[in-house]
Amino acid sequence: SLGVDWFKWYEETFNACHPTEYHNAACIFTEFPGCFACETQRDGYQFFLRFHYLCSTIAFILSSFLVGKILIAFPVVRDELANPTTAAPLGLLCMAFEKVFAGNFGLAGMGVTYVASALHTAVAVWFIFISVVYKTLPEPSWF
Repeated sequence: SLGVDWFKWYEETFNACHPTEYHNAACIFTEFPGCFACETQRDGYQFFLRFHYLCSTIAFILSSFLVGKILIAFPVVRDELANPTTAAPLGLLCMAFEKVFAGNFGLAGMGVTYVASALHTAVAVWFIFISVVYKTLPEPSWF
């Protein structure tokens, strides 16, 4: 999510954070890329940490809406997946899941990462298939 990107930017840019080993106890947020040990009392760190949590909460709520839509109106979702234009946001959601859950939440995070990666691969193959069958050019947003 956007919060992960900005939080990593803060860790990599400001001198309040220093690179550390990935499996070090000082490495609190293991999101890719790299791990950092930070001075957690700094105002900038607290601001970006809160922004990170806010974006992750919003992403969770939106993802929950998608799961709810799949459970409540599966025929509509299936129809949307038949059209690459309306299905393109699914790839973005899969990338967000992969980014947030990779290296986090133990086996559950690993499971979500694998499922999102497999779904993302399946959607990409489906889009390529549709492009070949209907002889259309793929849009860059599909991938």
